Amino acid sequence: VYLGATLTAYDVDRALESTYSETFYGGGYTLRNFYRTVGKGYDLKLGAIVRPFPESSFRIGVSATTPTVYALHDYNSAIISSTVTFDDFDEAGEFVGQHTESFSKDTQSEDALGGDLRTDYTMVAPAKFNVSLGGTIGGSFALGAEYEYTDFGNIALYDMYGDENRYMNEHTATYFNVQHTLRVG
Repeated sequence: VYLGATLTAYDVDRALESTYSETFYGGGYTLRNFYRTVGKGYDLKLGAIVRPFPESSFRIGVSATTPTVYALHDYNSAIISSTVTFDDFDEAGEFVGQHTESFSKDTQSEDALGGDLRTDYTMVAPAKFNVSLGGTIGGSFALGAEYEYTDFGNIALYDMYGDENRYMNEHTATYFNVQHTLRVG
């Protein structure tokens, strides 16, 4: 009998920038969005391998991974800029030329939000369970089969105070399914 345990720590740092632009007669605008998620997570993996017949290479394995708990922080900001060209007319209504005006607003500026919008929350990813069988034949041919069960409907979100995000958790439970993974080789 072989026993094992692993405590895993995760470091999350994901960034995304997107740009959307439109051009129309006389001008256009561009919207740039910035999004970043940072945080830490951890889980515990426990496993056992049993060789029921000491003279045989046949083995049975079982393992379980606890739910992974993440403490996450999202940062969002945006910049919108626009340029519009206007026709200028005199008092008699005659065209006299054009002028262009530009506009830009950044959510990080003091006259807007004063910095990135920050959201703190906890995400709990589902537990995993695994069972496997394996062995060798003739010393050079290995054969194994493994089954893993994960219920992604159990993903859960909690706000910074530990209160459940019921809407998202109910949505996840409804639309995410159990994943069955079978590996043979």
